[in-house]
Amino acid sequence: MTGIPEAPRRESVRAHHGSSVNDPFAWMKDREDPELIAYLEAENAYADERTAHLEPLRESIFTEIKTRTQESDLSVPVGDGPWWYYSRTIEGQQYAVHARCPRAPGSSRPDIEAGLPVPGEQVLLDGNAAAAGHEYFSIGALTVSADHRLLAAGLDVTGDERFDLTVTDIVTGDVLDNAVTGVGYGVEFDASGRHLFYVQVDDAWRPHQVWRHEVGTLRERDVLVYQEDDERFWMGLGASRDDRFLMIGVGSKTTSETWLLPSDDPAGDWRCVAPRVEGVEYDVEVDGDRLLIVHNGDNPEADLAWAPLESTSAADWRPVMRSAPGERFLDVEAFDAFAVLAMRSGGLPALRVLPRDPAAGAGGGFAEPLDWPVTGELTVAMLADNPETRGHDADRGGGELSDPALDLLTSTRSPASGSCSSVSPSSADMTRTRMPNPGSGSPRPTGRRSRSRWSAVRISRPTAAPRRC
Repeated sequence: MTGIPEAPRRESVRAHHGSSVNDPFAWMKDREDPELIAYLEAENAYADERTAHLEPLRESIFTEIKTRTQESDLSVPVGDGPWWYYSRTIEGQQYAVHARCPRAPGSSRPDIEAGLPVPGEQVLLDGNAAAAGHEYFSIGALTVSADHRLLAAGLDVTGDERFDLTVTDIVTGDVLDNAVTGVGYGVEFDASGRHLFYVQVDDAWRPHQVWRHEVGTLRERDVLVYQEDDERFWMGLGASRDDRFLMIGVGSKTTSETWLLPSDDPAGDWRCVAPRVEGVEYDVEVDGDRLLIVHNGDNPEADLAWAPLESTSAADWRPVMRSAPGERFLDVEAFDAFAVLAMRSGGLPALRVLPRDPAAGAGGGFAEPLDWPVTGELTVAMLADNPETRGHDADRGGGELSDPALDLLTSTRSPASGSCSSVSPSSADMTRTRMPNPGSGSPRPTGRRSRSRWSAVRISRPTAAPRRC
């Protein structure tokens, strides 16, 4: 049997602040060093030799998992403007195909069957074609402009979580821009589609800058619009549901801050909704001519407040609802006829619908809240992706914890899924029962308001879905 490989040692002394440290393995940072490659190959050979007897078990487990996976599958189509956006997987291929099909005004969600042709389908990005010839492939951004004409895709084919951006004309397939490379997660267009905002990471892979790029120009002309120097804070980039604002979410483990910029003024000044206060986290939702804010400034389990659209201080926040014992408010999403509060109740995800009532001034413009009814101790209700404010319904995902399927909620995996239905304050089922911030520990922080524009709802196996984040 081959002996355990021993890593070569090379003396390497670092001196800082009067202290010296010898790191004999510092030489390994050079990934192209032939001796490093030889050592890693020896380690792999040793591991293969010691675990060879497990090969039948590995094959058995893989085969069982594969037989339980529906390889030809698709996400629930998400309506946005004149299109239904979705992703689908094909048996025998590793990556999702991200696509869209026409959406007639007033039409219901199309009944698309996995494996069958979709009338009028336009493929936005075929992950299998993009991954061809590469040992690694990952999508860090997949964003459509507000006019549904342009696609910005951030792809990584090396595995270092730094993405190269390509802007494509969806109809013609022409590549309009590929000047921006090596960026982090998250891309947003301005309202016109002429400018692209992206996130830059530092040497520690911490998202710390947002840059503005004019499509079709050299990267040297890009403008730095925000920089976070506090190494405790990560950041993300997103957009409001109505596309009127671009949003930067900044957060540490215990503190957050949100910045807004009108999307039709890409060269304008970003505005801070409320300067960070140590220990205070808040989440912002643009709601017409005001802001809805979930915050823990006065209550560790968070409260719901509202503030004027131009608010720049927590002093402007006015109470709407306080969480009750056993509840924790997480997020709020605003629609034309109502708002939906995402929360935990009794430890389980839950939804609370707030119907609009202009006469209810003391309640922040909402009537009596309605809790979405759930049956069974293992049933949860969570909002799925809802990129539009108009209309009467909002999609939700629900199911049992025992269901092996998964929901994709603004790029967040949940333990529950299995169906997609509608929330409506006037629904007969709605009886009176009385996207994590950047610092919450997620390895891919995208900001509290990095809302997916048309992130698909994943019904079974999770694959990267088109998203606005």
